[in-house]
Amino acid sequence: MTLRVVFASQKGGVGKSALARSLAVVFAEADWRVLIADFDVEQLTCVGWQARRLANEIQPELEVLSFKSPKRMDKVRSRYDVVVEDGPGYADKHTATLASAAHAVFLPTGVTIDDLRPTLALADRLVAAGVKAKDIAIVLARTGRSERQEADARGYLRPFGYQVIGPTWPQKDGFAAALGSGRAGREAASPALRTAAEELDQAMLDFVASRKRFPRKLPAPRGRRA
Repeated sequence: MTLRVVFASQKGGVGKSALARSLAVVFAEADWRVLIADFDVEQLTCVGWQARRLANEIQPELEVLSFKSPKRMDKVRSRYDVVVEDGPGYADKHTATLASAAHAVFLPTGVTIDDLRPTLALADRLVAAGVKAKDIAIVLARTGRSERQEADARGYLRPFGYQVIGPTWPQKDGFAAALGSGRAGREAASPALRTAAEELDQAMLDFVASRKRFPRKLPAPRGRRA
């Protein structure tokens, strides 16, 4: 059985692909056979990232393939222990199909109302399409130094009933530099950023573990290797 985790968004630039890559590296570090399925065929963000990772000989290795439809991914999915599915930059007709078959669905979002409203609208559409609300978690990304803004975002989301992951993905140049060199957030040069990414990875893994039963024990994220 292949574990399937979906990252989806209604707006670009909210950290969707960055979070997908960081979680995928957690599984690769634990020697799982990992595939990142890149459905953003217009940008191929994860495909380009893997090319840089290979060029810089960064370990662990993991596979990234692009797909135009879920059916094409289904032909190869059984070869992997886990498939991290990075949806298109803007949710499309395939998003609900991917989410319906996933063990967990993560919706990254910025903390402004302009980002939160379309994220909630996407969550509602997924539920209307048959995805269970309890299988959806919202992740606050692009967070800054304003604790008030983050608190306001959580307050705005609370009445809608979707789970909101505790740790956030801060908007930092160090994360952009890591991704630009083929590394994941948990492989950033800054110890503080590595810690932030590892905490978020752990929270996402905890959410996956709390959802549909999966026969294999999930990995425990570990710190940066020497």
